[in-house]
Amino acid sequence: HAPPAGPFDLVLCAEVLYYAGTRTAATARALADALAPGGRLVLVHQWPRAAELHAPFAAVPGLVAVGEAVEHDPVRPYALAAFERVR
Repeated sequence: HAPPAGPFDLVLCAEVLYYAGTRTAATARALADALAPGGRLVLVHQWPRAAELHAPFAAVPGLVAVGEAVEHDPVRPYALAAFERVR
């Protein structure tokens, strides 16, 4: 199946970027391109691996970090990052 047509106001990636492997930077660009101007991208992944998985998104032109938090859950800590498409 083809992915749904965009653009989207919100894209949520929770616990899936592990599967992008060496294509994380390309995935970041593709997800940013799928966002409408002003659209938000929310990423949620296990901490501390999230730091590595979320880093390529900060390098995408036109995608700006608007929030980040780490939840230090004793069983499974995770990080949440939010980005906005500005152009």
